[in-house]
Amino acid sequence: MSIDSLEKKHTVENRIQTAWIIEDECIGCFRCVKACPENAIVGASRYMHTVIQSLCTGCEECMAPCPVDCIEMKAL
Repeated sequence: MSIDSLEKKHTVENRIQTAWIIEDECIGCFRCVKACPENAIVGASRYMHTVIQSLCTGCEECMAPCPVDCIEMKAL
């Protein structure tokens, strides 16, 4: 999938899901923060991260880098 098609498909306006971090399982590795193209995940290294729901497009780019699988998508 090209970046152009990703940008068109995943926007805040047409999203059907958003990312949620299972806070008890997050190890604060920062990989999801780096992977998010919308800068919708915030947190400090080695501390729990959180998703800014109003910025998340539901693109799932944050899921694969997570070493503990603590990110899930929830339907809107």
